[in-house]
Amino acid sequence: MAAAGQPGDLRMVLNIDKIVPSPYFRSYWIQQNISEMKAYSAAISDLNLSRMEYREDRVLLEKTPSEATVSEDAGAQAVAALVPLVPAEAGIYQIQSRPSADATVALLETKLLAPHIGPGVASQIAPQVDLSNGAAGGAGDMETRIDQARPEAPTQVAQPDALKALLAGNPVQAAMNVQQTSVGPDGVFVRIHTTVVLLGRFDWDESSALPALAKAVGPMLTTNSLGVNWRTQSGVNELDGIWDLSVAVRGKYLFLSDDSSLLAQIMARLQRKTTEQPATFVAGFNHAAARAPYDLLTAVLDDQSAPWTANAGRAPSFLSDNLGSLSSALSRVSSEKLVVRHSGGKVLQTVTYEWAN
Repeated sequence: MAAAGQPGDLRMVLNIDKIVPSPYFRSYWIQQNISEMKAYSAAISDLNLSRMEYREDRVLLEKTPSEATVSEDAGAQAVAALVPLVPAEAGIYQIQSRPSADATVALLETKLLAPHIGPGVASQIAPQVDLSNGAAGGAGDMETRIDQARPEAPTQVAQPDALKALLAGNPVQAAMNVQQTSVGPDGVFVRIHTTVVLLGRFDWDESSALPALAKAVGPMLTTNSLGVNWRTQSGVNELDGIWDLSVAVRGKYLFLSDDSSLLAQIMARLQRKTTEQPATFVAGFNHAAARAPYDLLTAVLDDQSAPWTANAGRAPSFLSDNLGSLSSALSRVSSEKLVVRHSGGKVLQTVTYEWAN
């Protein structure tokens, strides 16, 4: 309690050494990060209430205290420098201090260079038994080949070594991932755009970055280098094929995006001064901006023309109905922001919920 200081309107004190072994905690702790929680001996969470925001201040005490001070860490300062680049219209963003080269390559793969569906979550429900007549397939399957393996979609960039070599020469101090949704002019399709910003220790070499990126994605897209050549317009490099990828270098900042409009919004904020304190992790979710596109997108994915009601004659769909109704119930929460800092054996977390009115 002394480590947390002044209590808030509501205080929760946790003896993690006692909680973690509990079968109830292991069964119902939704984050399922039991191994990570074992690194802490205790935690305190204070909830501070006001008319326009709820703020939760957490303190986690490490079992093996580290002597690192976040204000003196270059990675934490780099995180603070990236916060002003986040546009107000962004749906969600994450800024991580000192990501490893493998983590940075994985971020670029999944968001920009080779986006793909990841492995499914292991089911905890027993499989259902088919009690039909035992017939498998039908007349519509006559063209399905059973003597050949199905081609697999690429799950990683073809040449990650080129990217790793680029990152090894200029270690990333902080990486930012910004995502924003937009509804097409037809009012039907919802597109999710992504921009990644890497803040390096040194200035980026554009003549090395562009070939490394082209080499990473080229074998998956084309042969003979078709469509993976760079054209430059207003200081931004774009691939000349059908793959949307824009790259710009501004000193220590390396910008990568699949949408030129979002990239322009972020780069226009480059000269803004930061008011954020150094941190190891900062993330935000703009609930007010993301609600309408989410409802539109999930209604199409679930093939539902209208929200579920008690008389709908069907079970509620998970994305559009269950999560959609949760979003509707929390419609007054306009945004959420998470900030994580480390200081002398303590992990300090601040979660702020802003209210619309």
